[in-house]
Amino acid sequence: MGVPNAAKQRLMDVEMRVMKQIDDARKASGMSQEQLAELIGVSQGQVSRMLAAKSPASLAETIKLCDAVGLDLAAVVARAESSAG
Repeated sequence: MGVPNAAKQRLMDVEMRVMKQIDDARKASGMSQEQLAELIGVSQGQVSRMLAAKSPASLAETIKLCDAVGLDLAAVVARAESSAG
């Protein structure tokens, strides 16, 4: 039995909101995607795909992204969940 479509959509919405918060923090700090990629050990292209939610980030990658831009993962997820309908 798979995950119901509504649950899948909610997960996608939360993921998109998490990545938007990370990207907003990156931009606010003046950090380039290339710099962020170097900090977390992936390519700039991979960072671009993760931030656009086109390529799902693993939990470890999401933690690294949050750490690199100075965000608390729990707070980011809580905000994303509360705004995801």
